[in-house]
Amino acid sequence: MLPAIRAEDEYVALLKRLEPWRSAVEEVLRRHGLARAGRSLHLGRTGTYPAVLVGKEHVVKLFGPWWCGTESFEAEAATYDLLTGAELSVPHRLGQGSLDHGWTYLLLEQLRGRDLAAAHPGLDRDTLRSLAGWLGRFCRALHSVPLPATGYLRSSWDQFRTFVAERREEVIVRGSEPPRLPPHLQAQLEDWLPPVETLLDTGRPPVLLHGDLHDHHVLGTTEGGAFRPTGVIDFTDTLVGDPYYELGPLFIHTLRADPQLLGAWLEETNLPSPGALGFPSRALAYTILHEFDPVRRLVNDLEPLPTLDAVAEKLFASCAPA
Repeated sequence: MLPAIRAEDEYVALLKRLEPWRSAVEEVLRRHGLARAGRSLHLGRTGTYPAVLVGKEHVVKLFGPWWCGTESFEAEAATYDLLTGAELSVPHRLGQGSLDHGWTYLLLEQLRGRDLAAAHPGLDRDTLRSLAGWLGRFCRALHSVPLPATGYLRSSWDQFRTFVAERREEVIVRGSEPPRLPPHLQAQLEDWLPPVETLLDTGRPPVLLHGDLHDHHVLGTTEGGAFRPTGVIDFTDTLVGDPYYELGPLFIHTLRADPQLLGAWLEETNLPSPGALGFPSRALAYTILHEFDPVRRLVNDLEPLPTLDAVAEKLFASCAPA
């Protein structure tokens, strides 16, 4: 049913094709009573895992042994467990299960519209500001979802503390390709990044995080230059931790590193006090520590700035909450 993939480059090549996944998708539809002759199948945007669009109603998302597929399935399935009944604009989960060769699947409702990344170039300022406010309200609701005492997404700082410590060591010791920061700023990281225990505010409970709120994960319909969001997708990177961690991809990719748009987001969300670190430093620290290095998108813009404090001031000072 599913291909026995022997090497990573083989997996990468198969992600760009529909045929290797067709029989598995048809089996999922059969299991859930959705098999109908003539239904169109289309491969979604190439990402980490195969996602097949079934007509305009459903999505079958497949997770295998490559690229932490087991963990990603567990994270996304656990997220949908928590979001059942919550008033959030996310796809409804219609089913999940196991296939052969260690693969699993999620059967999801297909949201209307296209991703924000495709729509971005034609959107005016008022539309972007309205979208920023919508995303602020979305994050407020997501971060308010009650967390269980046990399970994959339990209410505990332990996993996030370990994750941040590992990321801190990684960004200090190892560079990235392409570079995440100009060399003179990369050299300042060890002295500038706060210790983990300073960064984490464990005096309050952790919250449920999307983990990768970039513009490919925000869907909406477009008409006459307006973008009307229909929802947020892809919870494979969901984790429990500090809401400041959302800022990296949200600010740089989705809000185009625009402080005024971030200000509109902040007006609608419930970001806690930044504490003694202050908003600019705390926001920049979590942006640098984000798993997917969104800050590298700004590497050329940051070249003229002499220090990381200057970077924090430029990016975040003007929108810091009062």
